[in-house]
Amino acid sequence: MTTTAFLWNVATMVALMAAAAAIEVFLPLFERGEASQGRAKANLSLIGVTLGVNWALTSLTAIVALKLRPVALLHKLPSAVQILITVLVLDFMYGYLSHVLLHKIPIMWRVHQVHHSDPFVDVTTSLRQHPLEGMWRFVFMTIPAWMLGLPAAGIVVYRLISRVNGVLEHANIRLWRPLDRVGSLVWCTPNMHKVHHSNNPVETDSNYGNIFSVYDRVFGTFTNTDRARQVVYGLKETDVAQVRSFTGLLRRPFAGGPKTPRNSQEVELEYLLPETQRPD
Repeated sequence: MTTTAFLWNVATMVALMAAAAAIEVFLPLFERGEASQGRAKANLSLIGVTLGVNWALTSLTAIVALKLRPVALLHKLPSAVQILITVLVLDFMYGYLSHVLLHKIPIMWRVHQVHHSDPFVDVTTSLRQHPLEGMWRFVFMTIPAWMLGLPAAGIVVYRLISRVNGVLEHANIRLWRPLDRVGSLVWCTPNMHKVHHSNNPVETDSNYGNIFSVYDRVFGTFTNTDRARQVVYGLKETDVAQVRSFTGLLRRPFAGGPKTPRNSQEVELEYLLPETQRPD
C-alpha cells in the first residue's frame, strides 16, 4: 500500500468518524456523563497506532500475495459473485470467528480487554484496540484470502463496509427500535453491538458479528437488541486510571488481574439464585 493510499484511508476514517460524532450530538443513545470523560487522548492514540499497524500488515499481505500467487478458485465466476463470496467469507473468518476466539482463548481475551474496558462507547471506541489484536485479526483475513485466491476488489469492498459499520455500530447513536429490530435480522446494527459491550458476561459473550448478524443467529450467540438501552459498558474488573491511559492500555495484556471472563453459564445460574445467595 502506497503512502498516498494510506493517507486517503486515514482521511476517509477521520471524515467518517467526524460525521458519526456529529450525529451523536443530535441523536445520543446515552447522555455523556462521568464515564465518558478522560478517554479521548488514550482512544485517539490507539486509533493512530491501529491505523499504522493496519497499513503495515496490508502492505506485507500484498507483497506476500504477489510473491506466492495462489490459484484463484473463484476466477471463473462473475465479478459480482466473487465480491459477494469474498465479503461473506471474510465476515465469517475475520469478523465473527476471530472475534469469538478473542473471547474464548485466555491470552487473547487479555488483549481484547483493551477494547472492552472502555467505560463509554462512542466513535472513538471503534479502533480502540491493542496492536496485538490487529495482528491476530489479520491472520483471519490473510489466510482465507490467500488459500481461496479471493479477488482484491472483494477484499477492498469488505474492508470498506467493515470500517463504515465498525464506526456506526460503536457510535453513541439512538436508533429507532422497530428499524433496529428489522435491520438486526441480517445486519449488525448499532444496538446489537452495544449489547456486546455490556459488562454482564452473558451479554458480552454474544453479538460477535461484524457486518452480518446471521452468524450469531446460526451459532446461537445472538442477544435481543432491545437490551441496548439498559446496558452498563466496560469491564467490572478494571482500573479506572488504566483504562484512560494510553500506556496503561498497551501494558494491560501483560498486567495482573483476571485472565478470562466469567463463564456466561455460571452468571446465568447466579441470577436464578435468591439475591442473598448470589456472590458479590
